[in-house]
Amino acid sequence: MFNFVYSIPSLPLFLILFLIASVISASALFLVYRYVPLVLRKRENVPSGYVVGSISVIYAVLAGFVILYAMNNFDKASVISVHEASLITKIFRNASRLPQPVQTEIQQGMRDYATAVINIEFPALAEDKITIAGLGVLDKLDHQLNLYTPPNTVVFTRLHAIHEEINDLYATYDQRMNINNSALTPDLWTLFLISSVLTLVINCILGVYIRLHIVLQLILTLMVSATLFLIIAMDHPFSGSFSITSQLFQTSLAEMDKYQKSE
Repeated sequence: MFNFVYSIPSLPLFLILFLIASVISASALFLVYRYVPLVLRKRENVPSGYVVGSISVIYAVLAGFVILYAMNNFDKASVISVHEASLITKIFRNASRLPQPVQTEIQQGMRDYATAVINIEFPALAEDKITIAGLGVLDKLDHQLNLYTPPNTVVFTRLHAIHEEINDLYATYDQRMNINNSALTPDLWTLFLISSVLTLVINCILGVYIRLHIVLQLILTLMVSATLFLIIAMDHPFSGSFSITSQLFQTSLAEMDKYQKSE
């Protein structure tokens, strides 16, 4: 799919898909009624019906698998973002148990990380681009912590626990970046688009009176358009109108401010 499709607002996107599907349906219906007599189509309705039914079932199964994959991908991205945002807040709070200056370094690092995710990474992901702004903040903080020598065993234990949480944050960051690259491949999109066009066209061969045929074809066109719309909306979790936003990280920043004021 073309990447610009994912940035189109939901209503215009659905209308565009419905318009394209309608043109395909209307063209196929016009050609069938012009070159294939209704009498012939009525006579062959039984075998034609078997073919139409078989293709419709295959398309429904294919669409179901594709939608399920896209929805699972979207859910995974949502869970990863929630975990990442909660880790930032958790590390910030746990850092308050450490002495200065390492406490301030860790807390400022979490602030910088959340700010980078909100202002740089999510806008880039919305345009299907990759940045390493957050990774750079984590690398800088990790380097600072490696230079710090704990004064006693208690601080060492607490710092080690925070190190483990930062490693978890590294892993979650990688998961968020990788999940954005797990969208449907061009080959799968090509297969599904061909199946959608075939489903729209094959229904036109039925021997049905024109008015009823138009109504049936319109319903089918709506269903195919809705299916394509749902897949596009879910395919890229961080792009489009139904995308995962940076609100979770904004909430984390607010919680960090609230926690620091309460100390």
